[in-house]
Amino acid sequence: MVAYSFQPRFVDSIRASAKRQTMRNRRRRHARPGETVHLYTGLRSNRCRLIGTATCTRVAAVALDFDKNEIVVGASHIDMAEALDRFARADGFAHWDDLRGWFADTHDAVAKWSGVLIEWSDFRPAEMGA
Repeated sequence: MVAYSFQPRFVDSIRASAKRQTMRNRRRRHARPGETVHLYTGLRSNRCRLIGTATCTRVAAVALDFDKNEIVVGASHIDMAEALDRFARADGFAHWDDLRGWFADTHDAVAKWSGVLIEWSDFRPAEMGA
């Protein structure tokens, strides 16, 4: 099973299928296309809740350059304002500047970051009882 945990701020956008991807640091094992991903909030805590499951559709290297306002996904370069905003919305942010601000707050204001982009489709919500 491949599981990803999300901050509470992303739960509603995941459940609405507005957030369809996540960026993660490289590690030994991420989801592979065709595999089911389990999306949680509060994983490894007493507040752990399953948001839902989805099917991984793509995994690609991703690099963010905040100084250049550029994203590289695989061999694709994203540097136009509208495309940056579209990418940010797919990741659960309002726009590129929102994503930048979140990275500045959670990654010590790094100018560059690289990792893995995991995309999914066919989201199936879980019951989110109390």
